[in-house]
Amino acid sequence: MLDVQLNAHFPDFKLAIDVNIPTSGVTALFGASGSGKTTTLRAIAGLTQLTNSCVRFNGEIWQSNRTQKKHSQKTPTQRIDSRDYLPTHQRQIGYVFQQPNLFPHLNVQGNLAFGCPSFKQTKTQRQLDDLVEMLDIGHLLKRRVQQLSGGEQQRVAIARTLLTNPRLLLMDEPLSALDQKRKNEVLPYLQRLTQELATPIIYVTHSLNEVVKLAHNIVLFEQGRVNYSGSIAEAWPRLQNINGSEEPSAVLELSLVEHCHDGLTLLQSQSVELLHGQIEQTVGSRVRCQIMASDVSISLSHRDQSSILNRLPATIVQLCPSAKLGEVLVSLRLEDNQRIYALLTQRSCDFLQLMNNMQVWIQIKTLAIV
Repeated sequence: MLDVQLNAHFPDFKLAIDVNIPTSGVTALFGASGSGKTTTLRAIAGLTQLTNSCVRFNGEIWQSNRTQKKHSQKTPTQRIDSRDYLPTHQRQIGYVFQQPNLFPHLNVQGNLAFGCPSFKQTKTQRQLDDLVEMLDIGHLLKRRVQQLSGGEQQRVAIARTLLTNPRLLLMDEPLSALDQKRKNEVLPYLQRLTQELATPIIYVTHSLNEVVKLAHNIVLFEQGRVNYSGSIAEAWPRLQNINGSEEPSAVLELSLVEHCHDGLTLLQSQSVELLHGQIEQTVGSRVRCQIMASDVSISLSHRDQSSILNRLPATIVQLCPSAKLGEVLVSLRLEDNQRIYALLTQRSCDFLQLMNNMQVWIQIKTLAIV
């Protein structure tokens, strides 16, 4: 685990963070601008030195100075005693900034080689070849930085950072400086990177789309504090509220079990099975699906003849009147304890006599699953 306890008072901001982050997979730090995400990331990196704080990486102390005198006059970012603080260059981290910060006097290959003394060694060359293929930058190696698009520059910057063999990769909104077209260009490469890379990643963003596609876990920031840390699926209702989403939906975590002969893909989580359109991932891959509440219907029986292939038993947890007159949002629990939502008319709820703790069957169109 990465254990982070940060306490600092700024003129217009108070930071009070106490969170344990898994050192595997991708953890997104998510929240509104000014909520403390980047300050936390920089403190983890050692780029911002906060007094009265503690950072431990897999038991290794990177900063530990929470026992200062009660009436210390140090400012939040004043330099800390070296005995309590491991310098950034000794933490063996990689840091990807919003801007690529490539060296303009070098070509792509020169940028990749910079700061990597063992660049010509066989092991490093294999690593370079893997990263070049993974990020699709082989055709760019001889180009000057000025000849690259913003998305290409960021992919090169990521490869250069990974060539330093970091134990932890920190990414501070790496797509925020790109327009939507370039974001769409880079995002698939980041998805592949997060699936194939063993290095743990902490990813700062305020984009819900990036969280859903890249992260395994999430830390939710609000006004300098952490109000949630855990799985994306459990945090989804809160994320939608923060993002201002008008239509409710659910996110389910499943595994790819089989590519069916009829072009469908079978997904599974414990006893829950879903059929999805064809997915270009290998069997055993982890898949995250978004299902809009308006695409979920409820039946009292699973025996009805229907073209809808996905029929799952569920338990009603709560019925809440929607903001729109005559609509009800039904919260349901699946057999694997994941939540899903159905948006129904009040008339349908009355006709079926729906109530809390009632056992029902939900129906989801295969082509409606994202």
